[in-house]
Amino acid sequence: MNLLKAYCHSAETIESGSAPIECHEVSFQASPTVLREIAAFLLRCADKFEENPTRGADHFHFLDEWKGKSETFTDVIVFPPALDG
Repeated sequence: MNLLKAYCHSAETIESGSAPIECHEVSFQASPTVLREIAAFLLRCADKFEENPTRGADHFHFLDEWKGKSETFTDVIVFPPALDG
């Protein structure tokens, strides 16, 4: 199954505690080094979900793994599609 959906929080939705909204476009402004780190993170997540589609962590945070993180950086959160479609 091929699926791609993106959800996002604005500063306002985080502050209000609202659920993320579905985004139709995602833009990254990052150095080549950071883009490579994000790409590697996405590959690791894909491998983990493929190895264990029904068990284990239900999502992963880029900032939990990235050593170069800062409080001002945007997190990238990855989760698998629902097993029922």
